[in-house]
Amino acid sequence: MSGRDEAMAEAIRRDVEAIVAAGAFAVVLEGTVEPLARAIATDLGTPVIGTGASPAAQGQILVSEDILGLYGEFTPKFVKR
Repeated sequence: MSGRDEAMAEAIRRDVEAIVAAGAFAVVLEGTVEPLARAIATDLGTPVIGTGASPAAQGQILVSEDILGLYGEFTPKFVKR
């Protein structure tokens, strides 16, 4: 998961802010720790789409293999049967 330590979390925040300042209409966060993803989703003012990031995101992406149960031995923790 990205953003576990403060230095990495700050780098992610700066990257997201730079992407939005460059004109992005939305941001996708993948595998970002929940508190950081929640903070970005609530503070940003731009829609955040999460994939394994936070239920606070304005949208969610689920991979079709995960939805259909076509994964191998590893089951993502956010996949519900």
